[in-house]
Amino acid sequence: MNRDRQLPGGGTLAHEVVELRVHGVSGTSAEALLDHPIVTRVAGDDNAGFYRPRPGFGISD
Repeated sequence: MNRDRQLPGGGTLAHEVVELRVHGVSGTSAEALLDHPIVTRVAGDDNAGFYRPRPGFGISD
C-alpha cells in the first residue's frame, strides 16, 4: 500500500509516523511506559533522557 501524499506541482511526500512517549508523568518509569523489563538510555543527560528497550532481554524483542 503506497502511503505517499501527492503535493501540488506533482511532487510526493513520504508518509511518516513518529511516536513520542514521555515517561515520568505521574511517576511512570521508562520500563513501564515501554512495556519492557530492561531499557537503555540512548541519549540525554541528568535531567532528561531517551530510552529504548534493550534488545535480547525480556519479551517481544
